[in-house]
This record gives sequence, structure tokens and C-alpha cells, in this order.
Amino acid sequence: MAENIVFQILRSHLMEGELTPGAPIAIRVDQTLGHDLTGIMAGQTFLAVGADRVQTEASVFYCDHNTLCVSGENADDHLFLKTAAARFGVYFSKPGNGICHFLHCQRFARPGKVMLGADSHTPTSGALGMLAIGSGGLTVAEAALGQGFRMNVPKVMGVKLVGRMHPGVTAKDIALELLRQDARERGIPLRLFGLLPEERDRLEALCPGRFRFHSVRDSADYVYETEQLAQLHGKKLQAKRNHCNRFEAAYPDYRVLPLTADQLPRCRAFTDEWYRLHFLENDPADYALEQRAIGLAFDHFDALGMTGLVLEVEGEVVAFAMGNPIRPDMFDVNFEKARADMNGPYPMINREFARRIAETPYRFLNREDDMGLEGLRRAKESYIPDLLLEKLLAEELPA
Repeated sequence: MAENIVFQILRSHLMEGELTPGAPIAIRVDQTLGHDLTGIMAGQTFLAVGADRVQTEASVFYCDHNTLCVSGENADDHLFLKTAAARFGVYFSKPGNGICHFLHCQRFARPGKVMLGADSHTPTSGALGMLAIGSGGLTVAEAALGQGFRMNVPKVMGVKLVGRMHPGVTAKDIALELLRQDARERGIPLRLFGLLPEERDRLEALCPGRFRFHSVRDSADYVYETEQLAQLHGKKLQAKRNHCNRFEAAYPDYRVLPLTADQLPRCRAFTDEWYRLHFLENDPADYALEQRAIGLAFDHFDALGMTGLVLEVEGEVVAFAMGNPIRPDMFDVNFEKARADMNGPYPMINREFARRIAETPYRFLNREDDMGLEGLRRAKESYIPDLLLEKLLAEELPA
């Protein structure tokens, strides 16, 4: 039986291992992609290891994420990428050229090649018959220097589309239908979690009467005006101001530092200790998914476009927060951890991070949901959200 195109590409690029589904392998990478959030890590890695030139057929730095220069940092990043590209043999795409995954598809994608990109839309180039995989900035840097890419052999499913798509039908609609058929074969209803109201309306328009919708209060996002959290004005936030004032009085030498690559090991260690202490009084299973998520965020900090702050007292981390933009006017706070045995580190990191984001165009802070935890709900409600962003569960009705 003939091999599918995925296995053909893997076999032609195999460096280590056997092509058995689930088995670990290493493959050669032909192309890499980075942008002005993730490419910085790659460029710094090239410098740190004393690299001469990249070893790929084509590696590209695109300036397409941080093109709004409200201060000097973005322009500095672009200049660094431009000079690093010239030094290490990387193609450079200047701000305004276009979006990385579209440009790469148009200019560089080739059938039968392997491309590793530090961008979530990297698989777009797979439409041209290449194997295009998204990964973190450091992993992409290693691949660009000829170290290959380690992965587990995937299970491949073939899908054959017959006929023509109706006007307005997109690839996402086809993916939804495939999920629906898979659920039917398994004998379970198709459930879609975390839908916004506008997504509910689109789904109902596409599939009238086929889904039942439930509002999930535990999943509602808390949205605040950034300036409000940065300044804590008003009587309702007096208690938050008092906590911050007491912290500043008790620890006058505290420091607020940007969460950069050199701070990640300290924050990992702090997080491990935070979970260790919480596991003494709570079921570890309650935090398993969160613990895995924050570990992945540390692993792929640059690839995810994360920004963060560290709160330090006497050289020790006492709190940190990190997140990334989700809309042109909204920043999402993904994770925030602080010591529970001190007075005020949570309000302090909350305020300081809001002040940092207030210097950017992001008018709103999304501090995500409360997971149905009573204490977390009280804490988030105490900051007086401007909006509770409703999330819905869609469940397909029996045929």
C-alpha cells in the first residue's frame, strides 16, 4: 500500500527513529519562520552559541506582529532582526510587507519540504503539500542551525472531499462537519466549548436547530478597563489601594522587573513551590490542567508572544504575572501567582501589570474566568469588572 504524503515527507527527512505511529523521531528541517515576537529568541540564540550561518534552505524573520510603535521597543526589535538576518543568512521581511503565514505560503512554501515556524498559523503552508509545524522560538532556532526537530510520529487520517463547496462554506465548516461525524461514530454528542455569543449566532445560522446552547457562568471572562486597574480609583477599590500601600510600606525596596528569558527559571521554581504548598491542602488533580498549561507557557514563552512582570523582595520572587494580546484593544492575563504568606503581593502584581499594559494601546484587560472556584470568583468580582464576557456550550441535538 502506498504511503501517504505525510509519511513520504517524514521518511525523506528522517534523521533518527522508526516511522511507527507514536514513536519518537528526529527529522531534518528545510525552512524556518519567526516574527518580531518569536524571532528575537532565535536571533539571540544564534548569537549565544556563536553560530555562523543558518543551515536551512530558507529561514525568514517577518515583522508583522508588533508593527505599532508607540515607544521605541518595537523599532529596536525590528532593527535587531534586520541586522541578525544579514549576519546569519536569514531573509528579512520589513514591517508592512504582510502577514507571515500568508507571505511564507506565497514566497517560500514548496511541496515535499518540512517547515518549522514559531507562529500558530504555520500549518497554513501545508496547503501546498509541505509538512508545516508550529513550535517555540528556541526549538525553531535549533532547527535553523541544523539540529533537526524531535516529534512523535503522528497518526494520519485521510479525508476525501467530493463535489463543490456551496458559497460561503469555509475550511472551518468542513472541520466542524468532520468533528460531528467523528462524534457520531463514537456514539457521543458533539460539544463545542467556550463559544462567544457571536459564534453562537454564526453556528445557528450555519446549522439551524441542530444545537442546544447553554450559558456557562464558570467560564465567563472578567474584563476590566486597564486604566481602572492601574490607578485603583474610587471608594469601591479603596481596600485594594490599602493592600498596595501596606505592601510598599512593609517592603520599601521591592522591585518590579520585566519577565524576560533570564527570569523564566526563577518563575518556574517559584511556580513549582507554589503548587507544592497548595497540594498540601488541595487535591493535586484540581490544579493538574493549570499546572500543565503554565508549564507549556514557560516552554513557549516567545512563540506565544507572552509579556510579563516579576515582583521581587530582597532578591526573591514573590509574585509574577504574564499574558498576551487577544485583540487590538484587549490584553489577556493568562497567569498570575503570588506568595500567600505575605500581605499584598497579589494586589501589587495586579496593579503593576495593569500599569505596564496601560502604557500600550490595550484599553481592556481580560483576566479570564474563575473556573467556578468560590474564592477566585470573590477576588475577581471585588475588582468591579466592566464586563462579564459570556461563554457558551453548544451541544448537538439527536438527529
